[in-house]
Amino acid sequence: MTGQNEYFGSITLKILVYHSIVHQHREVGPAIDHLAINGMRMTLLLGWRGPSADEAADHYAALGIDVLRVPHELAYDDPNAPSHQAQIAPPEAPDVGSGGPSRWRQGIRRLLGFVIALRSAAKTRRYAEHLLMHTTPDIIIIGTDHSCGRCHNALKRAAQKQGIPCVSIPYSSLLSTAIAERSVFYRLKYGMVAPQLRADHGVTNRIFSHLAPSWTREKGGVRLFRFDPLNTLAARLYGLVDLDPWQNPSHDIDLYLAPTDHAMRLLAESGFPMDKVKLVGMPRLDKVAGKLATVGLRSELLNGLGIPDDASFILWNMEPGWEHGYRSVTEHWSQVKAIAASLRDTRMPVVISLHPLCHHSDYEFIEETPDFVISRNSAIHDLLPFSALVISYLCSTNIIASIFGKKSIIFDPKRYVAEDGESVGDHRVPGSEVVHSLEELANAITNAAAHFHGRDVQPALLSDYRPACHAIQTTIVALMEARRVSTGQFKPTTPDNA
Repeated sequence: MTGQNEYFGSITLKILVYHSIVHQHREVGPAIDHLAINGMRMTLLLGWRGPSADEAADHYAALGIDVLRVPHELAYDDPNAPSHQAQIAPPEAPDVGSGGPSRWRQGIRRLLGFVIALRSAAKTRRYAEHLLMHTTPDIIIIGTDHSCGRCHNALKRAAQKQGIPCVSIPYSSLLSTAIAERSVFYRLKYGMVAPQLRADHGVTNRIFSHLAPSWTREKGGVRLFRFDPLNTLAARLYGLVDLDPWQNPSHDIDLYLAPTDHAMRLLAESGFPMDKVKLVGMPRLDKVAGKLATVGLRSELLNGLGIPDDASFILWNMEPGWEHGYRSVTEHWSQVKAIAASLRDTRMPVVISLHPLCHHSDYEFIEETPDFVISRNSAIHDLLPFSALVISYLCSTNIIASIFGKKSIIFDPKRYVAEDGESVGDHRVPGSEVVHSLEELANAITNAAAHFHGRDVQPALLSDYRPACHAIQTTIVALMEARRVSTGQFKPTTPDNA
């Protein structure tokens, strides 16, 4: 698509976009839609499998975007497939016994895994190189995958080799190297780290911890790898992992488009080069902010949920503890039922927003409680502006609740956020209250809910909101224009040379 348009004049960039997972599609997709509508020639690569990927492909194809799919063996699993759900339980320590044969078998398994990782890295690198040769993009837009040997790494490497600018648009504000480090050691505390990530796990890991110390981090006398060192070696041999695998986001990208001030602060505190960062906003909020003043919008939303127009409702952001694999089935459902009981006592309508990993059918039993309803057609971004109170967990959407001036009660039973802990600044946002026990949660809910009984909650209109999609467009064009002027190598596609 070429020709005049509001933002780019006669320039038409050829953009390759990589959405590795469904979260990237949902959070960043509106910006991609906007770029396509305003004249950019787009090729979009989807990196996961399943019905949600099929729906995304149909959506982008309808906008005239060329849609490609990562080969099946290189793609991420369908996040809602039963087979995927079965694989996300916390890893258990292998039974290696005390005899030699078990250790030999373990060594052979790791060696075979290394060979498989080598073959996968080689295939992934070839695929990325051929893809760029085929699509000849002027610029690449990727997410912030913290990965090793995957398509994300291969596209970034191929772009660097071919001199193609690489822009990263994240799907979350809670991304930084420090958060990556803290989260791995947090999982270690609760037995959720595979043994092959420990530096003291066998001779091989000990050797790598000395030869490649940047691959490890140490805390409390325990040294960990970010990825299995053999997989990291396989990826390094093909250039598909950073020299420091803990970096998140990678310092090798050309430009990072931060969604919030919170994200900017976390990056600066982690030592990310801030000359590569620009604050643009959250693409998914553009549509929400733009329609908040629409007459009857609140009534339409509430009627669709079966809630009276004049009711104030509590928004329950459901924690996918079991689905993400960090909580057992028993622990998860026990916690869900306890929270539901506390919310029931408020006698306020409760709207439940489920994570993309959650199956609606697993949670439908909660709707047997009067005034509890699962939102099936409205995303949490659409619900937040109209809610009275938010019950949540350690989630990036708490930042969005703060943007809309909502009070969030954040349940943190594992005390990941402690007053004297390093992670306090990661998750504390204006208007939030962090509690650590079910009793504290019940009291906080009761006290907060009492404030809203009989009140008509109106959304903040965000009158000073600056559209993120427009900021992303102008930033990308400015980047390419500056590159063309400074190097003389980039020649944007125009009607004359298309």
